[in-house]
Amino acid sequence: RGDIQAQRVALTDMFKTAAVPAADAPRLRYMAGLYSFQVGNYDDAVAQLNYARTLGYGGIDATMLMADIQMRRGKPREARPFVEQLLAEYRAAGRPIPAAWYDRAISLGYQSGDWAGVGALYRERLAAFPSVGNWRSAISNSLSTPGMGTQIQLDLYRLQAAVGAMASERDFQAYASLAERNGHSAE
Repeated sequence: RGDIQAQRVALTDMFKTAAVPAADAPRLRYMAGLYSFQVGNYDDAVAQLNYARTLGYGGIDATMLMADIQMRRGKPREARPFVEQLLAEYRAAGRPIPAAWYDRAISLGYQSGDWAGVGALYRERLAAFPSVGNWRSAISNSLSTPGMGTQIQLDLYRLQAAVGAMASERDFQAYASLAERNGHSAE
């Protein structure tokens, strides 16, 4: 019937019996964790996911779900290791990393204030997905880094122009104003 709470309770009741086949237990524990997450019971979700891992469940979905739980709890620093673990596993296996995973890791880096990590992730993302839109996003977001000097900002605008990622009047106006204030009015 699509009642997540009822499914969660049914799984919990099943675990109290010996009826759960050992081969299915890891995936069912993951599902119990997912349902707990969906109803907002994060403590139970973490417990179920950890139990699923001890039973041998190592799905990508469980690792991402652990990151999502930490994000919902407002703990981006605790969420980052889960996303970074997936990135490392994919790098080690030589598999292409989905763009959305980079985006999530970058977002977590911003939220936790790890500007060096954000820069490294953007470099890796741009190497894998070198589109004009991605350049603009990376440069625009980098310009918002706290404490960045005007010369570095000016260089980033120059880079944005060089790769054809100036997308709006705002980009041109900000670049021109910064260049003019720093003695590069001809630029």
